[in-house]
Amino acid sequence: MDMSIQKTPEHDLSDLLTGIRKGDLFAFKKVVALYQDFVNEACFAVLRNKDQAIEAGSRVFQMLWDNRSDISSRTLIKTYLTMAAYEVCKAQRRGSVPETPAIIPREKRTVRR
Repeated sequence: MDMSIQKTPEHDLSDLLTGIRKGDLFAFKKVVALYQDFVNEACFAVLRNKDQAIEAGSRVFQMLWDNRSDISSRTLIKTYLTMAAYEVCKAQRRGSVPETPAIIPREKRTVRR
């Protein structure tokens, strides 16, 4: 029996992101369960150290939770997590803490003229 996680339909992911934006811890935990391996592998590809990659992966999800109110309704979760992983790993190499708001895609606002 295949115990791997099934692909989650895009509308379900959108619902999860909406839940996270509203502070739903269950939705956040589900996103962590779905993407933790993906994030850790992305971090390992940059850092080449398993322990550092796991630590960086934890920081990525902490950033997601800390900045949940800034997540756009059009955010693609894999894109966000990949960008966050890169920023966290880059900062970890420098020995600093990443600037979290810089990686959150914001909704485009129209400018009135």
